[in-house]
Amino acid sequence: MLANDNTLMVIHIDRNGMITDVNHIWLKKMGYAHHECIGLPLESFLSNEECHNLETNIAHIDTYGFVSNHFCIFYQRMEHVWM
Repeated sequence: MLANDNTLMVIHIDRNGMITDVNHIWLKKMGYAHHECIGLPLESFLSNEECHNLETNIAHIDTYGFVSNHFCIFYQRMEHVWM
């Protein structure tokens, strides 16, 4: 599990865009339990506008090992969340 003292939403994905871990801030803001997210494709939580950025971000991960400071729109259980 990721460090719980972080004040930002943090999500780890693999090169295939599958969620491997999320921190407690992500879970709280998104309204999901940890087990509901792990192993799912990140795009299942992204708005349609953001899905096209996923391939670019994964390529950035391959090159640099991370993506940071990327603002996007996620879907909570019932509404949009700007991050």
